Amino acid sequence: MPRSTLHRAYVTALVAVAAVVGCRAAATPAAGARDASAAAMSVAMMDSTLSLTGWFQTVWGDTPHYMVVDDAGRSTELLLSEEVTRTLGGARALDRKKVKVTGTRSSQPPGALRVSAIQLDTGGK
Repeated sequence: MPRSTLHRAYVTALVAVAAVVGCRAAATPAAGARDASAAAMSVAMMDSTLSLTGWFQTVWGDTPHYMVVDDAGRSTELLLSEEVTRTLGGARALDRKKVKVTGTRSSQPPGALRVSAIQLDTGGK
C-alpha cells in the first residue's frame, strides 16, 4: 500500500476517534434543543457556498487536521488558513468549541470544506 494511502487511512482513523471522543465529551442537549440543533446543523447551500455548524476538532499528526463534527456525529474535514482563524485566537483556541464555518466544497480531499469564514456559535444568544 502506498505511503500516502496509509497516511490517509491513519488520519481518517484519528478523525473518527476524535469525533467520537469529542462528541461524547460534549454535554448532550435536551431533546427539543437537539431537534432544533439538528435542523440548524443541516447544510445550507447558496450559490455553492456552504455553512456548517458543529464542534471544531483538531487531529494532531505530522500536520494538524481540522474538522467540524455536527450534533449527529457527521464530520467534515476543514481546509483553513491561519488568517481565517486569527481573529478568534487561532485554530488551537477553537479546538472543541462550537463554531459555524462557511466555505466551498473541495474536490481534494473529497468532501472537505475550504473555509472562508469561521465564527463561534452562540446558539442564538
